Amino acid sequence: MQESNEQISQANPAIAAAAAAQSDEVVSLVDAARNGDSTALSAIYERYCDRIYHYALFKLGNSQQAEDICAQVFLKMMESVGRFEWRSGGSNSHPINSASFSSWLYRIAQNLITDQMRREARRPAVPLDSVASYLPGSSDPAHAAEETMFREQLALALEGLTDLQAQVIALKFGSGLSNAEVGQLLSRSEGAVKALQYSALQKLQRLLGPALEALPTKNYG
Repeated sequence: MQESNEQISQANPAIAAAAAAQSDEVVSLVDAARNGDSTALSAIYERYCDRIYHYALFKLGNSQQAEDICAQVFLKMMESVGRFEWRSGGSNSHPINSASFSSWLYRIAQNLITDQMRREARRPAVPLDSVASYLPGSSDPAHAAEETMFREQLALALEGLTDLQAQVIALKFGSGLSNAEVGQLLSRSEGAVKALQYSALQKLQRLLGPALEALPTKNYG
C-alpha cells in the first residue's frame, strides 16, 4: 500500500500534498482530543459522523437504529480516545498512519452493529438506495414500484456476498469512501479493493439479472 502512495506522490504532488495536510489535521485533532480538548472532540464528530451514520444505515437498513449506533460510536470514542494508540505509517515520510483512527471508529461501529443484529437474530435488511441510484431513474409510478421491488431483491442478494465483499460495498456505497480510503481501513491495496468490489458487483449481477447491468460500467474510483 505504501508503494502505491509513493507512486501517487510522484505522479501528482498536489494530490499528495493535500492528502498529507488532511492526514496531519486528523493527527492533530485526535492528539488534542486525547488530551481532553472538547473543541477537537466536536471537530472529530463533525468530520466522521455522517460517514459512520450512513455506514450503519447501509448495514442495518433502519434510520433510527443507525442514529443510535452513530451516537454510541462517538460516546465510546469520547470515553476511550485517551487510550487510543496510533499505528506506524511504515516510512520516514509517513511515521503515523492517520487512517488507524478511522479504522478504530469503524471497528467500534461494526461491533455495535453486530451486537444489534445478534439481538435481533437476523441478517441486515439493507435498502441499498446508494447502489440502486446507479440504475436509470424514472418518475413513472409503475417504474418506481418496480424499483422498490428491485431494492428489496437487492437487499436479499447482499446475503450472498462474503463478509469482506459486503464490507467493501458498505464502505464504498454506504460511507462514500474512495478505494484508497477503503484499502487503508481494511489493510488492502487499492487493487484488492477494486477486485473485491468488482467480484461483489458481478455476484450481485448474477443474482439479480439484467436489472444490474448498468452497475459495472460506472466509474467507482
